[in-house]
Amino acid sequence: MTDIRKVLNEELKELKLEEGFAERIVRMSGEKLEAAEGRKGSEDRRNLFPGRFPAAAAVALAILVVGTTATAGYLIRNHVTVNGEAVAGMDELERKMIPEISGLEEGSVEGVYEKQYDSYEMLKEELQLPLLDTEYAEGNEKMQISYSTDKEYFSRIFVDPYILGDVREFQENPDGYGYSCMSGEEYVTPISMYISLITTDSQEANGYASGYTGIELLEQYTSAQGYQVTVLGEGEREPSEPAFYTLLFVADGIQYELEGTTSLENMKAIVDSMK
Repeated sequence: MTDIRKVLNEELKELKLEEGFAERIVRMSGEKLEAAEGRKGSEDRRNLFPGRFPAAAAVALAILVVGTTATAGYLIRNHVTVNGEAVAGMDELERKMIPEISGLEEGSVEGVYEKQYDSYEMLKEELQLPLLDTEYAEGNEKMQISYSTDKEYFSRIFVDPYILGDVREFQENPDGYGYSCMSGEEYVTPISMYISLITTDSQEANGYASGYTGIELLEQYTSAQGYQVTVLGEGEREPSEPAFYTLLFVADGIQYELEGTTSLENMKAIVDSMK
């Protein structure tokens, strides 16, 4: 029997990136480092700077892989690693046909294009995708929503704050990017959401890979909606104790990442409500 974890680890060692692509992603992720530290800080008032490009806070990178091998005669379209170790049990991403997006503009990273949206509904309408949503996000008019792509190797959506929870004194930064707020009783920070898509021939041929460092794989479980969920965090805590968590799952071939500082009970309840 093939040891899938061993095969994944061996394949990931051999991955080759287009020249300059890794540097482009690192520059993108650098805009998020301050956001990560803001989310994990101990002060009651949080200054959060969600960059224009989605790179999971407190982790390394989430990128589409170029040059994936097909050892054992298969192609896995969702490589997930935590501290360099492959994570088994993740559902695969599937190719999604979306219309040409008008109004994309090159951002601060060369070769990466983005578009901002006034609402989650407007994003879903333009992409013509039935993206998941939750009642926990109802009435949130503070969402900052962006779609970013290099038109070949990755397509991602970033929504922050997706869920406000009980944070208070929410203030957007004057430049329109990022915000500050006071921690609530249950939510130390709002909840952010990242959505990863396969939309091009290159993505479909090579698959998707996301890598996380500085956090641990805590558990995997099946949600109320039947999603296979992977829970990443800073260490074992009581389910009711606030901590920084990232929950990953795939629904209808699209990967969702929810992250924020609250209890694991709250995070699981959010995932269970997404449909």
